[in-house]
Amino acid sequence: MHFKNVLVTTDFSDFSVEAFRVVLKQVSHEDGKITLLSVVSDWVVPPSMFEEIPLPERIDEYRKEILDSATERIGKLAAQHFAGRKIETKVILSIRSAAQEICDYARAQNCDVIIMASHGKGAVASAILGSVTQKVLGHAPCPVLVVPAHAGH
Repeated sequence: MHFKNVLVTTDFSDFSVEAFRVVLKQVSHEDGKITLLSVVSDWVVPPSMFEEIPLPERIDEYRKEILDSATERIGKLAAQHFAGRKIETKVILSIRSAAQEICDYARAQNCDVIIMASHGKGAVASAILGSVTQKVLGHAPCPVLVVPAHAGH
């Protein structure tokens, strides 16, 4: 099965990079589009905290630094793993969950499939921490291909 509009997620971990080889096998070579997406967690500063922060404008500068750093990292990953392929990169800085952002992006871009890696933390860790993969599986607007953490070993 080959897809033309593929959304690949990365959190910059080694696990997520393992999924890239699967992507290259699944995308139609001639006209397939790959979007490499990373969702970076943001936070809301409570209004009461602004009084305690000596330089509140520094918060916006810090957010920009985080976004710039993630944009640079995702660009390097795209160049390293998808050289010569039609690929777009996107970084979303959000206070919402990564799963919500991934599903909304896939829906808005009419993606054919979402390819993501599973960290393989196990049932107990997933129950306590919540699994982005599980949440995407439950809300995705298209098929989700999950590459297990041990697939490359």
